[in-house]
Amino acid sequence: MNDPANIIRVYDRAYVHPEHLSAFLRATMHFYNARPTIRFEMPDQGMSVIGLESDTANFSVVSAAEEHLAPLYATGQTILVASIDRALEDVRAAGGSVVQVKTPVPPGFQARGRLPGGNVIEFAQWDHAEPYRNPDLSDLGIG
Repeated sequence: MNDPANIIRVYDRAYVHPEHLSAFLRATMHFYNARPTIRFEMPDQGMSVIGLESDTANFSVVSAAEEHLAPLYATGQTILVASIDRALEDVRAAGGSVVQVKTPVPPGFQARGRLPGGNVIEFAQWDHAEPYRNPDLSDLGIG
């Protein structure tokens, strides 16, 4: 059985090409009254990740060129967890499989699991997130 105490927050994934990122963020922040809570870059993939949170919805906005986004489209959610290891154990216990093992990212770690039926979830464990919290988006024209 899944350990619900392991789940901290659930984010819907949004994939955005860089040329549309500013407009997407402005519209989403306005529509959901969302605020940016985390931002980090993955330069080796030309990728920017921005977390938006509101009282009604949370988004993990992934922005990169199409060749970097396309392999990720099957991932529909990011779930912030206390322990990725525990989350992957829960995926296996449900009859699912590990798609990506625990991998370092700037704010901590990520992994992916596929549940029976095909739903792919990214798990994030943010052990080093403090430098990335409450980001300034002024370089994107958002202030």
